[in-house]
Amino acid sequence: MPKPDIEKMTDEAFHRLPLAAEWLDTCFCEASAIQDYVRNRPMTDGTRFVVNVHNRFRYSAFHLLRMIPGTRWSSPSECWDMAAIAVHGRTILEGSLVFNYLTEANISEDEFNARLISIEICELRSLKGLLTRDTAGSAAASAQIETLTDALKKTKTFQSMTPKAQKANLGDKEGAWGMLWSKEQAIDKYGFDPIVFRQRTAFWSKFCHMLPDNYQHIESRRSSDVETEFGNAAALSAGILMGANFTLANGCQVPQALLAGRNSVFLPWQPVSPGFEVP
Repeated sequence: MPKPDIEKMTDEAFHRLPLAAEWLDTCFCEASAIQDYVRNRPMTDGTRFVVNVHNRFRYSAFHLLRMIPGTRWSSPSECWDMAAIAVHGRTILEGSLVFNYLTEANISEDEFNARLISIEICELRSLKGLLTRDTAGSAAASAQIETLTDALKKTKTFQSMTPKAQKANLGDKEGAWGMLWSKEQAIDKYGFDPIVFRQRTAFWSKFCHMLPDNYQHIESRRSSDVETEFGNAAALSAGILMGANFTLANGCQVPQALLAGRNSVFLPWQPVSPGFEVP
């Protein structure tokens, strides 16, 4: 299956909400068909982790489609509040770094294991921070962190890193990214414009928190600016999900016949309306 020109398609869909929403709908349906195909098939723990990241994309795309007025999946009541879509757009944007990190071509099994373990350690550290009043749960998380840290140290990938990089990856720093290199390096490595990535993340973050600035940007009715932002969120998310669909479908040998755009067959959701009419 040839890889589509995602960058061109994203540019075409920017600022055009109906086109972007229809594209996101197509990607969501194909993602759902892929998940139905791979869910019950034998897979390694590493592949299962990647499948779960892809599934998180799918659910965030579904929630976006539910919140964008006029799609096949949205409710009759319109709500043009940026907060309704910001968290899902940010989830997909930042999650794309993790997905690309774990599906990068031509890396050894040893390096893949090191990458996966580093993320798992980061997740456990975050979990441990939430278990301050759960002594048993905190102790269990600490034991898992210790086991995984020992496994990470045994990988050739970790052993080949500089002492400074090793120390950074083993440090228990608040807000650690969980990768073997910095977030900035990942953004550059996976083809994002660093300025656009940071601006888009910061913009969506503004609507995910009760900060004073958020009070000045409450929209309950449709406007050209808000409609544009809804379209931008849909276009960016669709491009990322299409790339993830392509990677997972090829990696798991999903039959091409199952990927029929918005006519893809999957469970359990059904659209509630015809959706946009796109010329």
